[in-house]
Amino acid sequence: GSTVSFSISPDGKILASGGVNKFRLYDFATGKELFSYGKKGDLFVSTGFSKDGRYFAAGGKGKLLIFGVFSLK
Repeated sequence: GSTVSFSISPDGKILASGGVNKFRLYDFATGKELFSYGKKGDLFVSTGFSKDGRYFAAGGKGKLLIFGVFSLK
């Protein structure tokens, strides 16, 4: 699906993208996908990291998800 949101972790190591049907986390240096979540009909229009980089949030279409970054690897 189309990507509509990007954010980078405070340490610059993880890139997050959100969009139609899915959001993804990537290793910024290598481009390797670290994690993805979503299903058909989901829409993640906002992504972001906490200031300390420990948490990641993705939201849109009545849904807000918060994850511990290190628990996703």
